[in-house]
Amino acid sequence: MKQTLLCGLLLICFVVFTKAQTKQSAIDSIELQTVEITQTRLQQFHTGQSVQTLDSTSLQYAVSQNLSDILEENSPLFVKTYGLGSLASASIRGAGSAHTAILWNGFNLQSSMNGLLDLALVPVSTTDNIQVQYGGSSALFGSGAIGGVIHLQNQANFGQGKTANFAQTIGSFGKHHQSYTLDWSEKKWQSSLQYYRQKATNDFTYTNTTLAAKPAQIQQNAALKQEGILQQNYLKIGEKHQLGLQFWYQTTDREIPPIMLAASSKSKQSDVFYRTALNWKSIYANRSLEARFAYFYEDLKYIDPAIHLVARNHSKALIAEVEHKWQLSPNLQWQVGLNHTSDYAKTDGYEGVGFNRNRTSLFTTLKTQIGAERLHIVWSSRGEVVDNKTLSPIVPALGMEYNLNKNLLLKAHISRNYRLPTFNDLYWVPGGNSDLKAELAWNQELGIDGRFSIKDLKASFLLNVFNSNIKDWIIWLPSNNGVYSPSNLQEVWSRGLEFKGELQKETSKGLWKANLLYAYTHTTNQKPRFLNDKAVGKQLIYVPLNTTKIGLSYTHKLLKIKYTHQLIGKRYTNTDNSNNLPFYQLGNLLLAKHFCWGKNKSRLINLQLRINNLWNEDYQVIAFRPMPLRNWELGLKLALK
Repeated sequence: MKQTLLCGLLLICFVVFTKAQTKQSAIDSIELQTVEITQTRLQQFHTGQSVQTLDSTSLQYAVSQNLSDILEENSPLFVKTYGLGSLASASIRGAGSAHTAILWNGFNLQSSMNGLLDLALVPVSTTDNIQVQYGGSSALFGSGAIGGVIHLQNQANFGQGKTANFAQTIGSFGKHHQSYTLDWSEKKWQSSLQYYRQKATNDFTYTNTTLAAKPAQIQQNAALKQEGILQQNYLKIGEKHQLGLQFWYQTTDREIPPIMLAASSKSKQSDVFYRTALNWKSIYANRSLEARFAYFYEDLKYIDPAIHLVARNHSKALIAEVEHKWQLSPNLQWQVGLNHTSDYAKTDGYEGVGFNRNRTSLFTTLKTQIGAERLHIVWSSRGEVVDNKTLSPIVPALGMEYNLNKNLLLKAHISRNYRLPTFNDLYWVPGGNSDLKAELAWNQELGIDGRFSIKDLKASFLLNVFNSNIKDWIIWLPSNNGVYSPSNLQEVWSRGLEFKGELQKETSKGLWKANLLYAYTHTTNQKPRFLNDKAVGKQLIYVPLNTTKIGLSYTHKLLKIKYTHQLIGKRYTNTDNSNNLPFYQLGNLLLAKHFCWGKNKSRLINLQLRINNLWNEDYQVIAFRPMPLRNWELGLKLALK
């Protein structure tokens, strides 16, 4: 409690100090040239790294999809899904799922208990913008950002008047999805309310490859029900201040289906969360001040009647953050910030005991431009104190970009990154290890970004090579008494390349687009974890060596046709690489048609048909977890203004 109060006082003092500095500088300093400083930390300081912004039209046509669906189809990262409606997580550049930070409006959503966020529980309709940042980013965003960061952003949109949106989707396996959004946007304020719900039986037919006759079976105990509310409010105070408040509530009930080797399952899980975020931003001529506060509450209940198990878990997080940016000169920018996070978790797995952890971190960034803005350099650093006694390693980062000419950009980035042990790692009974150290990584990448135009043909590409060395990787292994316990035993070396290319041609008959996403990821364990460890030098499980995704689309007036194709290489299912899941490929087709009417054509109807797994591929992403064959979705979206 004393530590929390102390950190709260530090935050208040920091705000007061920076406000005083703003007033004083307005009197004593010479006015600098006005420079745009209202961008987010990601937009301003990701120099040298690869950042992918998902196409806004992809979000527009994905109102009934979840985050795992859209990332799987539109990014080179590998999404590990346990089946339709089941757990899904992301692996970026061969790192683990807990090495991918997921940020909602700047706040990390990773669970303090297991380090994960289930991507299948995040509806795409709840976010306005999705960006994937590849490579280590702990200096900017803290613990967990070793492989990369997925950014989910809600944005204020002032002066748009009153709008109402309704979306309805029906599909295979009993899928029904509905969302209703009301938005009132004036010059100085905006209020938006979204309600959504969905359900599905997920009773698809699959081939059970574990049985000799390989019979067709129907997926059992896989139903899903979900509903939620997202409330957003934004207010401009004068010309310099903006206040934002978001509240997100969601409940999900889903059944846990059996694996192919099991006869049946009656397990089910209930997930409930509340997420509240408050942010205040002040913009001056050459500086900005932003303060954010969030409260997260999550509750999970798992029931398995077969073994008379009822497991309850709940966690809470309080996050306070303040950052100040100065434009010291037209070519020099400085940012400094302070973050305090207080986590609490309680579960039957800790024998009913609740645990707290308080973390306070100071981060700073310096950005400069040299040689008529041809060379951009960003240096960042972060240090974190845990429970006022443990100092996590200082993590620096250096990024550079150099414009060879108007078409080519060279990029380089090197960073140190870390991930703190989770509560499960530290306190699970039996097996938890309170002596665990933070995982540490050094990440490097080098890339070239190119853009060309020839008449009505536009082309762009990005080629990156990367290297990552992760030490003290936490892994659970059986001890002498047969109880699994975590230790900092594993060292992992990940290296590879990524390629992103796009061609775009506009003709009198429409717009054609073609894109290619490719990732080569070689990730191996470098250190024996026990005597005669056969995993040394072998590819990590469920990290495909090759991942390729191709997209083709045609847009003409109010018609859109899009085809995407995924080719996922084999994944090893054990550490010595003696067993694997074979290569698979998936094709998805989208057909959409818009209809406009009313005054100024401001009212819109969108009809769309989506066919997933067009070629009826029989495949598994995770061993013994069946995936659906060909299936369809039919959607209607109505927008009134």
